[in-house]
Amino acid sequence: MRGHLRRRGRYWSIVLHTRDVNVKTGREEVRWISTHTEDKRAAERQLRRVLDEYEAGALPDPSKLTVAEYLRRWLAEDCELKGIRGTTKRQYRNLVEKHVIPRIGQVKLQRLQPQHLTSLYAALLEREKETRGPGTLSRRTINLIHSILHAALAAAPDDLLPANPADKAVVPKDKRKKASFLSLEQARAFLAAAEKDAWYYALYVLAIETGLRIGELLGLQWRDVNLDERTLRVRHTLEHRSGTAEERLQDPKSEAGQRPVALGDLSIAALKAHRKAQLEARVQAGPLWEDNDLVFPNREGRPTNYSNWRSRHYAKVFERAGIPYVKPHELRHTSASMLLLSNVHPRVAQERLGHSDIRVTMNLYSHVSANLQRDAANKVGEMLSPGTSEERRSTARRVGRRRKRNRG
Repeated sequence: MRGHLRRRGRYWSIVLHTRDVNVKTGREEVRWISTHTEDKRAAERQLRRVLDEYEAGALPDPSKLTVAEYLRRWLAEDCELKGIRGTTKRQYRNLVEKHVIPRIGQVKLQRLQPQHLTSLYAALLEREKETRGPGTLSRRTINLIHSILHAALAAAPDDLLPANPADKAVVPKDKRKKASFLSLEQARAFLAAAEKDAWYYALYVLAIETGLRIGELLGLQWRDVNLDERTLRVRHTLEHRSGTAEERLQDPKSEAGQRPVALGDLSIAALKAHRKAQLEARVQAGPLWEDNDLVFPNREGRPTNYSNWRSRHYAKVFERAGIPYVKPHELRHTSASMLLLSNVHPRVAQERLGHSDIRVTMNLYSHVSANLQRDAANKVGEMLSPGTSEERRSTARRVGRRRKRNRG
């Protein structure tokens, strides 16, 4: 066995000369394995590992490799190389083990066809119809499963899969619900009710004013907050799992996620009061306090438990405010709507929200209030109509009265 690297497009690929002769062509068989990295040194490390595995007999025979074996290998190796985060990786593994492998895991990878995937999605959709309710599969989850499989199968070497079966698979249409957010009046009522939850009040203020994700807020450290310059810098996000703060603090999903964010008067006042309350709690806790420099820890200084915070604190704010509940992440949508109401340019909103793609920002903006659409239509109508504003309104009233008489 011998091998070398060759660049194909953006990434380096491993070319393996197996010394086996193809019966039909009489030529030595060659296997191509994509490293999915642009870093040549990383690719060289993969090459050495693959050669060692082949010599040890650990590299599977392409003709015998099953979908289950391939997916587990992809989850263990490729996801790690791509830097997919722990929480996301666990979600991928759970969906693959629970829904994909039991149905098509025994299929040989080289024999996998688009129809296998189409039938899988149809079976999962049928289950969603039969067991509709909390915790069951949704069309959105089925689409996520398809995205996972598409990425995994695209990473397969050419000698295993010349084409990606997921390209031609039929996927159920994702009927996404319209994103929810708080209106201006509801946001005011929410913050007024949140003042009684003093320990997390500043978190609620920052969530709406800055649009930070809840994980970014829970992972925020005081060293990244500058009250004098009225800014903070997002450097971490806190994963929703057990462990120490050091283990749970992760980099944001994209480079755009690591960003400076300007703070307004409301956030500055809330943070100053929160810092004072935290220092008092630290003195009271004494040796029980765990110093992680977190802005929003629990009352012992440890990372806030997301599930506990959501049920025991966040949900109670809506009960006190008497307004419909929205999910924690939808405070971010609320922030986007406030930016639009303030006539902030989408590019500025993109930077503030930490979106790597402006389309994500525009999708959030598209969810905002039909009243703004009506206002825009009226403004365009006014521009097109002759005369002064008062004359246009008078004309509109006359037309309205005439139509009312005609209907009568």
